[in-house]
Amino acid sequence: MNPAAVLIATGAGTSVILALVAFSRMARAPRAIVRARLTSLEERTPYAPAVDVLRDRRASRVRLLDLALSGRAWSDELRHTLDRAGLRLRVAEYLALRLVVAALLTVSAATIAHAIAAEFTLVGALAGLVFGGLAPSLWVRSRIARRRRAIETELVELCELMASMMQSGFGYLQALAMAAEQLQQPLAGELAQMRDAVRLGAGVDDALDQLNERLGSRDFDMLATAIAIQRRSGGSLAGILRNVAQTVRERQLFRLEIGALTSRERYSAVIVAGFPLLLLLALTAMVPATFGRLFTDPLGHAVLGIALASDVLGYLAIRRVTRLEV
Repeated sequence: MNPAAVLIATGAGTSVILALVAFSRMARAPRAIVRARLTSLEERTPYAPAVDVLRDRRASRVRLLDLALSGRAWSDELRHTLDRAGLRLRVAEYLALRLVVAALLTVSAATIAHAIAAEFTLVGALAGLVFGGLAPSLWVRSRIARRRRAIETELVELCELMASMMQSGFGYLQALAMAAEQLQQPLAGELAQMRDAVRLGAGVDDALDQLNERLGSRDFDMLATAIAIQRRSGGSLAGILRNVAQTVRERQLFRLEIGALTSRERYSAVIVAGFPLLLLLALTAMVPATFGRLFTDPLGHAVLGIALASDVLGYLAIRRVTRLEV
């Protein structure tokens, strides 16, 4: 039997099995999940810290997987990353998702490469495996960045709302609850989660620290630090919030100005990296006898690999130079 066909059939079977397992876990009866959450709530005393009571922190619903994954540094870091991305996935579910995506892309790339030429099957499978393994991680990072930008956009309005409410006689938690109802997602949901945690018995400082760690925003860290200092030393929180709002507004304006000044260089990185690839494709289509050897000859593979690596390194170098921390 053809080894390429065996590889494709094995990958396809593995992908189907993993997809069925993932769908079966996602289709679990909601009543059982609710019952488990209510049981965890009933087992807690009224004065126990309740910051984590709103989320099931198990790494997996399967006990053996939970025991294998829980308590490990990389597992805890991955859970924090998923929280920052706003994904309601457990660590085991995310790892299963990455495995399914990697298997599907490996099979797809191997099939396409085999259709072009049989000797490209292994290269296509390796390329699909690498991209499939990295794609979910890149998507999570992109989601975290978009979510952080959306949150930081709402911070000025949050400070102004809370300052106005506190000057009108509202308490700190009352102002926080009212602001959570008037702001947009995702900041409104995060504030509502902090409010619910405090109502369940968590300390305000603990809930605020948990929220600050979950958001991972420098602007919100400045706000959380100002609130924590005011709670310990006293003073007018409304005035502090207005000062923080002014500082955050100036930082955002400066960040936009930096982005405008470096836009030419950032787009130049895309053009410099993309032009050689487009030129290679065009020359291969026009003179396939000469440039087609890059894809068929072993020496051409080496030259093509070095060129692609240099192209990627140049793009990353330009992007790193134009990235300024504000």
